[in-house]
Amino acid sequence: MPLDKLFDEDVSGIPVLAVPNDEDTRFVIIHGVHRFVSLLSRSLTEEEKQIKIKIDVYCVGKSNFEVLLSSTTPISPGMYITKTAEFEFDRCHPELLSLLWDSYAKERNRKECHFTEKERAFILFHILKSRLDEQQRREMIHHCIQRRNIYMKLFTEGMVPKPSEMGTEQLGLFAFLMSPSTQKPLFLHYEKIPKRNRCHKNIFLVSLQNDVSCVLLIEELGSPKTQTSENKSDGNNRMMFLMCKSADEVPHGALVVTHKVIPNPSNLIGKDLTTVVLNALMTNELIGQLSKLGKSTDVVVSGVFAKKPFIASGSAIVQNGGSTIVTDNIGCLIRRLTNDQQSRKRKATDCNYQLCVVEGYVPPGLISEK
Repeated sequence: MPLDKLFDEDVSGIPVLAVPNDEDTRFVIIHGVHRFVSLLSRSLTEEEKQIKIKIDVYCVGKSNFEVLLSSTTPISPGMYITKTAEFEFDRCHPELLSLLWDSYAKERNRKECHFTEKERAFILFHILKSRLDEQQRREMIHHCIQRRNIYMKLFTEGMVPKPSEMGTEQLGLFAFLMSPSTQKPLFLHYEKIPKRNRCHKNIFLVSLQNDVSCVLLIEELGSPKTQTSENKSDGNNRMMFLMCKSADEVPHGALVVTHKVIPNPSNLIGKDLTTVVLNALMTNELIGQLSKLGKSTDVVVSGVFAKKPFIASGSAIVQNGGSTIVTDNIGCLIRRLTNDQQSRKRKATDCNYQLCVVEGYVPPGLISEK
């Protein structure tokens, strides 16, 4: 490619350099590395030497520059890069992260230079943190339209991918909206957290209702002791449930198992119930209802039952650290939720609480409604 076309801003964009300050002659090429390597490898004619190249130069400060420099390789004619370096994004100022992300978004050859999913989430988190104040963050928490507008603004700037149905590209946005205590373990155990079924949004909703329990759940997912299955022979489904015709009939102190939603939650308040919602619709409304049914000290536990999400809360729930509940056996589920580690040898059908279901809200296959 002719030199004038190689650096034509309309063809390849404007190269971007970062420098520590106006006096320092060192620089890092953020955008346009391949073109500069090509330039060094050429024998230039006198005419080509007169061509002026337009370059954007950013003074990023000494500390930011040293972070950048530590993860770079000097360019040379005909170079072959053998050095590998892991860039430490958490050491960068949010404005520098924004610059790097903007450069990446405009880079044509993304196969040669890309961020991981975790890095993209982390960068989006810090971009929002640097651009928005606390009042704007709170508005986004309560208004989904505000969240969409902010994300679409970044999309039009070329800084984030187009929104997808799964929404995993917006994890950094929801991390920004989560309670502060949840944010750190979220990124620490990022690889262990499920990405399907908008799990990041569920974590965001739970963190707002009970930040402490949410942190414990994430740490359980990140624990090497996390189990992926439950022994089907350990317990059975032959448990005795009291069928209640309405929420009013649910006795005080019972353990209620329900499907997707909580039946008439206003009629259950004050009964000191333990509630287990199978195939739960993890909405803000459901999380709020759970918090109203119990005490502020109640433990919230979520996991997978019969390949569908469940959430449970109440005075009977025990926080057993070290494992996430994944089972398709209701007996095992009740035992794991209510028995501490020292009680694990008890039969799965043993339960000190009245088990109840409400007519019209019985999980499929649990018992036969009559």
